[in-house]
Amino acid sequence: MSRSFDGVDDFVSVGNPAILKLTGAMTVMCWMNGPPHVSDARLISKQDGPTNRGWSLNGNAAPGAPYFEIARTASSLAGTPTALAVSNNTWTHIAATFIPSDTINLYLDGILRASSGGMPASQRDGTLNVNIGRRPDNILYFDGFIAYASIYNVALNVNEIGQVMRYPGSVTRGFVGFWPFYGQSLEGDYSDQENPGTVTGATVGTSQPPINGVGAVSCPGGVSY
Repeated sequence: MSRSFDGVDDFVSVGNPAILKLTGAMTVMCWMNGPPHVSDARLISKQDGPTNRGWSLNGNAAPGAPYFEIARTASSLAGTPTALAVSNNTWTHIAATFIPSDTINLYLDGILRASSGGMPASQRDGTLNVNIGRRPDNILYFDGFIAYASIYNVALNVNEIGQVMRYPGSVTRGFVGFWPFYGQSLEGDYSDQENPGTVTGATVGTSQPPINGVGAVSCPGGVSY
């Protein structure tokens, strides 16, 4: 399953619970499939404007190249370089990690494609809700499909990222949010943190990424397939 976002006013909000107020290490990832880029559209974001910065996984800045940002302060960002451009209208797995006092990293289809060093010892937590498909201050909407959005409070290694890419929900170390998008009226959080996603506009997608299966923790009824 997936959700289809129209690039105009569709998004999913998963709130701002304590478990998602991240100031240390993290990993954020999803599968995405979109048309030619819309500048700086957000995939999963907790970022606001210049006085309330937070982290953001960005899907398709020109020329269709994803990148990842964290907030050093309320007004200062640190980001990866833009990665390789992703193919239009093709499923791509995008993952990003923040390693405090070290690096932030961006992976496309399980391969490290962009990295920046000199990172701070902690990141600033933005105060807005975590949104999927837009920046939560009501701008930078994504046009396309998103599936299997995940957030961790640890920096997963490359092997774990590859495993989650193939089998979403199968790595539970540091699991703080997982929204597969099964088409529910409230999209369930299958990380067991119970922070469902409130859907605004985004319809059930007609396309699904090429995964091999789903971890048991992530399936309705707890049944893997």
